Amino acid sequence: RERAVAEMRMRNSIASSGAYSALERIVRTGVVTETLHTEIRSAEAALRDHIRCPALEHPQLTATIATARRAGVNVLLLNASTDVGEPDRVIGDDLAEAISDLVRQARSGQDVTIRLLARRDDEPIAVSIVRNQSGGEGGDTEGAPSSSGLGEPIVLDAGGRRRDLVVAPPVSPPTPEV
Repeated sequence: RERAVAEMRMRNSIASSGAYSALERIVRTGVVTETLHTEIRSAEAALRDHIRCPALEHPQLTATIATARRAGVNVLLLNASTDVGEPDRVIGDDLAEAISDLVRQARSGQDVTIRLLARRDDEPIAVSIVRNQSGGEGGDTEGAPSSSGLGEPIVLDAGGRRRDLVVAPPVSPPTPEV
């Protein structure tokens, strides 16, 4: 049963990703335009998202990510959770809206990594988002890249609320006795 559900989800993801329509246009015309190339890259990314992190396949978030990718934002979804949960279980509306808001703030050429951190019934869902500028260019707005090009991670709970991170100070290596 689990295999059948997984196969059905994969077929649905392929159909909804735009991969079929893009391939049909290539076969029909024999030409790959810049627009079609963008569609193909977007469809391929949506399929990777489905494989890597199906729990983030909320309709609102999926649409926002597709729009961002077409606008030149590099979005990467990762799953670092210990349990993926039920096959059809996805994040809730509040979390999808909060993540979507952060993705919509990204600019062309910016990298956005969205990582699912926890996914067990006895743990809340947590998602981290890191936005950074490709090529190491920096910015100075909250959640945007720092001067090093790497943005501070933003952590959201299952309700889409920001959670503060406690960052431990770097540990110095022990000083050898002389």
